[in-house]
Amino acid sequence: MSTNAQSAIKSLVGDGSLEEIDENLDDTETNYDVVFTNKVGQEKTDTIADDGTLESAEVALSETPDAVNKKITAQIADGKLESVDENFEDATNYDVTFTTKDGREDGFTVELDGSLSSEQVVLDEIPAPAQKTIKNQIGDGKILRVDKSFVKEKGVLPFVVLGRKDGRPFNFSVGPRGRFLGMDY
Repeated sequence: MSTNAQSAIKSLVGDGSLEEIDENLDDTETNYDVVFTNKVGQEKTDTIADDGTLESAEVALSETPDAVNKKITAQIADGKLESVDENFEDATNYDVTFTTKDGREDGFTVELDGSLSSEQVVLDEIPAPAQKTIKNQIGDGKILRVDKSFVKEKGVLPFVVLGRKDGRPFNFSVGPRGRFLGMDY
């Protein structure tokens, strides 16, 4: 771990207590999920890049902008909110995880203006041609999550697949008609 990451983690935890650090190795970068209890006793999980940059921070629903708060509340309806992570990598947005009324874990991403930029889906919910391409691409790997994006890529609204293959992240996008749109790094 770099000294920048170590310094950022010490600063993040401050007067709280460090619970756990998980190192995430990607093909191109390393970051750390830092689980800590802050000075007021709340357990949080934030992500720090190896260069010390804060990539995401767990926040309370009440800490989100009004438009984001309203969208999250409407989307989860009668489900149970599990976590909200504020992301800072490209543009600020919020990843939301919740449990549906029937007990299934689900998620979506909300932009600062309150618009939905992606929504988690299950493989059976997407068109057959896209399913076929996903299965062919992932092969003997494992699908971790599939999101329906509401942001066009190469002229279509893609399905973004987060997976693992040969022990490494294997993330890619597929169009609704099954066209492979490329790897996501």
